[in-house]
Amino acid sequence: MTDTLPPLPDTPPLPAQPPAPLRRSFSATAPASSGWQPGPA
Repeated sequence: MTDTLPPLPDTPPLPAQPPAPLRRSFSATAPASSGWQPGPA
């Protein structure tokens, strides 16, 4: 794979799962089957 993808934004890597308080919020937008993924802020 070469540099075909655009550079990622300069942000710190997100944890595999959001903090407990956020889990409740993301549960509706992020299906557990696919695992938690950061959505649009």
